[in-house]
Amino acid sequence: GSVIRNLRHITGRTVDNGWTFATTDGGDQLHLVAAPRRQLIEIALGVDDADDLVRIAASVSQKGFAVNTAPDGSISVVEPVGEFRAVVKVASRLVQARRGIPPYNGPGRTERLTARAAGVLRSDQVAPRKLGHCVIGTVDLEATRRFFVDGLGFKVSDNIVGHGSFLR
Repeated sequence: GSVIRNLRHITGRTVDNGWTFATTDGGDQLHLVAAPRRQLIEIALGVDDADDLVRIAASVSQKGFAVNTAPDGSISVVEPVGEFRAVVKVASRLVQARRGIPPYNGPGRTERLTARAAGVLRSDQVAPRKLGHCVIGTVDLEATRRFFVDGLGFKVSDNIVGHGSFLR
C-alpha cells in the first residue's frame, strides 16, 4: 500500500500494471507488480559478452535446469526453490561519475564547524544513485546458493553458516 504509493510518487511512472523505481545513475532498477503473494518474480543479471551467456547456459544446463533463450539473445532459467526467473543478458557496466564527499564531523576531525549537515537541511526527496545489493530469502539455503554459485557463476564473499551467503 503506502510503499507502492511512495515509489510511484518518486518515479512518476507505472509500467505493465506495476511501479518502476529508478535510480539517478542506474536508471530503472526495480519493478513492483501485483502478485497473489509477496515474492520475487524475476531478477535480471548483466554479463560482459556473449561468451558469458554461452558459459552460463552450459553450466545451468549441466546442472539439470532448463534454459530458455529469448529473441534478444538473453537466457533465462528458473531458480528451483523460490521459482523466480533469473534472466541473464549482455549489458554495459554501470559507470558512475565521482561526486564530492559532503563534509562531516567525526572523531578527530572537524570538517564542518559552523554549519548543519547537508542531510539535515535537505528539502527535496532522497535520490539513490543505484541499488547496491539484493537480498533473496529462501527456505533451502544450500539449493539456492548452489543455483547462484555452481549454475550462474557467482562467487561467495562470506557465509553466515546456516543463515545466509553473501555473493558477488
